[in-house]
Amino acid sequence: MSKNLRIGYLGPEGSFSEQAALKFCKEENLEANLVPLSSYALADALKNKRAEKIIVPVENSIEGFVNLTFDILNGGSNFLIEKEIVLKIEQNLLGLGKISTIKSVYSHPEGLAQCRKFLDK
Repeated sequence: MSKNLRIGYLGPEGSFSEQAALKFCKEENLEANLVPLSSYALADALKNKRAEKIIVPVENSIEGFVNLTFDILNGGSNFLIEKEIVLKIEQNLLGLGKISTIKSVYSHPEGLAQCRKFLDK
């Protein structure tokens, strides 16, 4: 594949989807332009050839299937799943002070759900 291959991923930069895209490129020995996209732009970029491939989260071991991806795959297009990329996810809780003084945690809903057991403690 060419160096001009454009791969869209569920952004922003630094997301787990970008990590999966980087892993994919390394495993496939590809040099590609990685493009962070919003959830709404992913399928559109593929349909309109602004990206040759997209990397989307399908499921995680704690929360199960990712509904956004189901919507993209069921959107009436003939998208094909090419490869599964398994990515170990590690969340971190950062702050000042002692953990016992934390009253609220703000994050992406998926991240909060993945850490629910830890946060409940």
